[in-house]
Amino acid sequence: MIRRRGMVSVMAVAMIGVVAVAVVALTARLGREHEHGARLRRHAQLQQMLMAGAQSARRLVPGQGIVPDREVLLSPRSLSVPIPPELQARGGRVTLLAVPEATGLGIEIQVVATLGRREARQKLRYVRTDRGWRPGSAELGS
Repeated sequence: MIRRRGMVSVMAVAMIGVVAVAVVALTARLGREHEHGARLRRHAQLQQMLMAGAQSARRLVPGQGIVPDREVLLSPRSLSVPIPPELQARGGRVTLLAVPEATGLGIEIQVVATLGRREARQKLRYVRTDRGWRPGSAELGS
């Protein structure tokens, strides 16, 4: 009878150990899933900030905003894009840098979105045509 009680006690301790290992594994998994979700949210927010920057980039193209139509962009110009205070509080900012090509037929605009220590970049190119300035190309992460 004593041996059976001892065996039952050993089995009970073993079951508690198995449950404890399962709880630790589940907790670790949930922690990884939470971090993965947070990373995806930051990435999505940076992508939205890049889109806001791309919309504002047209303001740096002659005839579309702050550069008059007849003026040619001769030197680099920069612009800060306004963002919500909540993003600013998290270290967010969107900046644009427009650099004219030496030929005068194109403008490259670098869009940089920053959120905390994370950063995303996009390069936009506008080309001059006989009908004015038109979007030429876009590269993500350049």
